[in-house]
Amino acid sequence: MKQTTKETLAELMHDTWSHWIRYLLDDACVRDSDGNAVLPKVTKERWQRLVTTPYRELPECAKMTCRNGAQRWLDVLRSHRLPSREGVTQ
Repeated sequence: MKQTTKETLAELMHDTWSHWIRYLLDDACVRDSDGNAVLPKVTKERWQRLVTTPYRELPECAKMTCRNGAQRWLDVLRSHRLPSREGVTQ
């Protein structure tokens, strides 16, 4: 039985969140002597700049990450044959 669009998108949302948390805990943070995950100051400052930057002003590498995520969502919507609207197809 084919999953509903809502369930497929919820699964994609979870996969996106899981990927982010793995990156955060395994790559972005360092562990202190007690095993706590600590975000380095330089990373925190860079992320603070990015979250306050409008998409159109992001560096190209950050835009590419956003585009890749958007493509995953579009692929799900297309696989569920939802009607496409002008400007949504690419």
